[in-house]
Amino acid sequence: MGVIPNFYTSNIYDAAPLTSKQKFSLAARGTFDPVSMIGVAFGAGLEQANNSYPGYGQGAAGYSKRFAAKFVDGRTSDFLTHAVFPSLFHQDPRYYYQGSGSFKSRFIHAVGSAFVTRSDSGRTVPNYSFLLGDMSSAALSNLYYPQRIGG
Repeated sequence: MGVIPNFYTSNIYDAAPLTSKQKFSLAARGTFDPVSMIGVAFGAGLEQANNSYPGYGQGAAGYSKRFAAKFVDGRTSDFLTHAVFPSLFHQDPRYYYQGSGSFKSRFIHAVGSAFVTRSDSGRTVPNYSFLLGDMSSAALSNLYYPQRIGG
């Protein structure tokens, strides 16, 4: 609808590859976009209401800790999956619309983009950037989330 921005989508199928500087710039732009901040605030509010991670406590202090954790989760994931690993592996972090075809073929294209991506040279390659970026982000989150009590 044009309200929520998606900086990682391209309608141009043969778009020029991004430089590392452009990949980092794109990740930074998405990181500090007001819509992403609304999402972080909403997610932290849900966690506060459900008392997720009770080690954070309640009240303003608990909400602030949840907000900070949600913010860092999303930002490390964004930077690792859209800038750091794509620069290291020379992969394009953007999603390219298929544009035409049956619902089934467009659905398969969309789901498949989590597993394959374009290299900077235009070849289809395994999407190591997405896999390693999300795994690394999840591993980092162990540093700042409180330990679960029991079970």
